Parts: sequence; structure tokens; C-alpha cells
Amino acid sequence: MSEQQVVLRAEDIVVQFGGLTAVADVSIELSAGRVTGLMGPNGAGKTTFFNAVSGHQELTSGRVVLGDRDVTRLSAHGRARLGIARTFQLGGLVDDLTAIENIALGLDHGSRMSGRFLRRRDTRRRAAEVLERFDLLSVASQMGSDLGAGLRRRVEVARAMAADAKVLMLDEPAAGLTVAERAELAAVLGDVAAGGTAVLVTEHASDFLFSVSDEIVVMNFGRELRRGTPEQIKSDKDVVAAYLG
Repeated sequence: MSEQQVVLRAEDIVVQFGGLTAVADVSIELSAGRVTGLMGPNGAGKTTFFNAVSGHQELTSGRVVLGDRDVTRLSAHGRARLGIARTFQLGGLVDDLTAIENIALGLDHGSRMSGRFLRRRDTRRRAAEVLERFDLLSVASQMGSDLGAGLRRRVEVARAMAADAKVLMLDEPAAGLTVAERAELAAVLGDVAAGGTAVLVTEHASDFLFSVSDEIVVMNFGRELRRGTPEQIKSDKDVVAAYLG
């Protein structure tokens, strides 16, 4: 798969709540093998746009295209079935299940969505393979509640990727992580992208976003303010004034 192959296009997205326009004509392309960052101050419309792309927010206008298929009218469940995976800021692991059971739960859910049903032993075997891929076999038997924040994030990413997602969307993945844990997570996301997945990350921790992104889209007041490489964004006077300064 070419690194520049566009996997998902969100075109001219508009989201209105009554008389308030939360997102105004914002577009984005996510390409295989690349990490796209989404940043901006509080109230910029990032989360609303993020939810619109993943199917958790209805659009006022615009469209979302996955590959060559228009998925605008599909629910979040329907988009997930086709390969759009996401994590949430507040996490998603089941605390009273082990890491491998959390992965197995994700695999089972994914197989049911696709109409395929895995036998229990196959699910367990595949869950172990996923943990091994993300260098997490050592915590396979640990309960979700016993995992530190950094490990939880990595298990969440592993579970999201268990069904070989085409697009991985992460909402504030670095929140609450130490510098070392952020570096570990950045390495994981680099590996995910290198495997051909298109990654979209929204994050308040600008240093983390700069370290993982190939391109960054900056939003302000519901509109695109600027887009460019991390180096271009860091030095843009309008971005500095609106957010980084």
C-alpha cells in the first residue's frame, strides 16, 4: 500500500447546533502510513469534527468517504465495521478484565460486526498475537484496573487495531501520561502508521503532537486556521497567537 494512498476524506464538513456553527467547511485527507494531527484551543471545534468523522456526530452538510465508499449516512457502528477504529479520551478498557481478555473482547466485537464468529480458542490465540505485536505479552494477565496510564493507552490502541483497522483515530491519547510514557506511545503510533494504517490524533499536548505527526491541521473558531508540517506549524505566527503563545 502506497504511503500516499488516501484512505479517508472528510469533505467540507459543517456541524451546526441550532444557530451555532461548531465546524465550518473543514476538510481533511488521511493517508495510509501517515499520522495527521488535529490541534487548536478549547472551543475550536476539534472534538466535534473528530466525532463527525468517526460517526458519533451527525453532519449538517459535507461528506465522509472511506476508500471509494461514501459513509456519511452510516452510524459509528457501521463505520467501525468498515475499518474506522477510535479510542476515547476517557479510555475504554474494562477494569475487571485482564489485558488479553480486553483484546479478546475487541476481537469478538469486531468479528460479530463483520458477521464472522471466532471460536473461543481462536479468539484467545489472536488476542495473544495482538499483544505480542504491540510488545504487551508481559501484561497479558494483568487486570485493566492494575495497568498504569501508559500501558492502558497502549492496550487501548492494540484493541482498536485488533481487527486490522484502515483508520485509527485517537482522542487525547497523551492525557495523563509521563514524558517517558508519551515517548513509548509515540513509538507505538509510528509502528501502526508504518504498517499502512492512516492515523488521526487530536491532542492538547502540542509537543506530543509535533513528535508523532507528518501533517497538522489547526482549527480555531470552528474553521481551519492553518495546516502544514510540525515545523511549519510551530513557527506560524497566527498559530502561535491563537494557541501556542
